[in-house]
Amino acid sequence: MSVREISPGIYFSNHSIAKFSVDKDPGSVPTPITIKADDTEYTEVEKRKIVSWGEDNNAAEVVLNLIKQIGVAGKVVQVATAAHFGTGLTLFEYDDEGKIVKTPLHKHPKVKEFNKRNNLNLLYSEFINDLEIHDLCPVEFILSKDYRSINKAVRHQPVHFRFCVMNEKTGRIEWVALCADWKNPTKENVKFVRCFTQYDYWEDIQEYCKEKNIHKFIIVYHYVKNGEIYYNQPFWHAPLKNGWADVILSVPEVKNIIAANQTHIKYLIHISEEYFKRAYGPDENGSWNWDNFSAEEQEKKKKELKQAIDDHLTGKPAAGRSMTAPKFLNRDGTFVKSIEIEPIDDKLKDGAYLPDASAGNYEIAFAKGVDPAIIGAGIPGGKNQSGSGSDKREAYTILCANMVINRTISLLLFYFLRDWNGWGDDLQAGFPNVVLTTLDKETSGQTEVIN
Repeated sequence: MSVREISPGIYFSNHSIAKFSVDKDPGSVPTPITIKADDTEYTEVEKRKIVSWGEDNNAAEVVLNLIKQIGVAGKVVQVATAAHFGTGLTLFEYDDEGKIVKTPLHKHPKVKEFNKRNNLNLLYSEFINDLEIHDLCPVEFILSKDYRSINKAVRHQPVHFRFCVMNEKTGRIEWVALCADWKNPTKENVKFVRCFTQYDYWEDIQEYCKEKNIHKFIIVYHYVKNGEIYYNQPFWHAPLKNGWADVILSVPEVKNIIAANQTHIKYLIHISEEYFKRAYGPDENGSWNWDNFSAEEQEKKKKELKQAIDDHLTGKPAAGRSMTAPKFLNRDGTFVKSIEIEPIDDKLKDGAYLPDASAGNYEIAFAKGVDPAIIGAGIPGGKNQSGSGSDKREAYTILCANMVINRTISLLLFYFLRDWNGWGDDLQAGFPNVVLTTLDKETSGQTEVIN
């Protein structure tokens, strides 16, 4: 694992997320931070080193900005979060026959009291949303004076946290840094908090906190890491940083430029000079009267004809109206059109560039594992491009079933609280899902499943 210093006190991990192709705020380079450690495990000369999240230390912000700009990205995150969260955190116990059954909150006074202070479902809705976006979420735990209970569990926004460089002696990441403004970090607005992993056993953490007099710490919960030491690189971010995001975001801009610069003329009318000669006929000497008109008279008559044609072709009365114009026989035996009306092609009417944007949207949906039918789109090439009711129902059922691994991670938070606070080893938790079905199978049209 290599970490290089990009400015004094700010370090960049080779495993950090790559730059996205969209433009970023040029003022996002962090201010150097140099803060000495205040614990005895570090020597006087050693300092905590903050690992940049992305080369410009703003990878998390860039992801959020892209999600805010790309409607499909925001929607698939919302759908994935909803599928993961289901009907909310639900408690279960084993009955006398060994079957797992729901248990109401009021049967567990300790859990009920903790829920009053922390609102577990609100905590979990934000926690799960972070996991589905960034593959990680830091949660801070605040202990009682005697270390025997966790009084508060606080989710911190991933954009506000950064890892510190691991302790080379222990091979552990022991600190994280919190700052609400990483564009302008200072000694005053950066807070360092002890860090443990989701793999650490709660009793070991408790003993360590007692020994070191620690009353608050952070655990960064995360999905599977694939070679990363610090920040996860979610697979679903691939279309956000390989160019598809640029394609999606460029389409509205291109459309607006075309609309702004396209000449809004519906017809191009060609009028032969021969028309005017024939229309005004020859004089008594055999010359064309048209040629005897002054330039001003000719221009006036041309404008009169143009206005007459405009009046004939435009407005509600013009709907379904036809127009006739003579053809003249040339000396060579060919016919010449006196007036020709050419419709001007509307470059926007054929949905130009929209297939490109749709392809990018599909890439994002597929990368996130959300069937396009759920968000109102069919499979590319399919007959039903909006997705049938059956498509939506089955796709959502499959998505919920695929959340088992994700929930295994998110439920670590509950079981950590359960064990530390002594809520009982038999108490279980889960996120049931309401799955829509047909009325012939269930009269209410829905049933609840627990994955």
